[in-house]
Amino acid sequence: MQFQREQSSISDCDSLSEEEEWHCRIIGDEFISWYQHHLRDILGQRAALRIMKFDPKPLIVFIM
Repeated sequence: MQFQREQSSISDCDSLSEEEEWHCRIIGDEFISWYQHHLRDILGQRAALRIMKFDPKPLIVFIM
């Protein structure tokens, strides 16, 4: 994970073009919507799977 982070740094918002900024806004809005409408259910299902020794904390990675 640390290696991936070093290889793919996060862009500074001030250096983004207008198109790149809108791209990030759209993706961010979709992520927030997904979080609000779907992630809570998914985490509830994963809590039930804990007894089967599944990882209860999913990891979400976005690579652009």
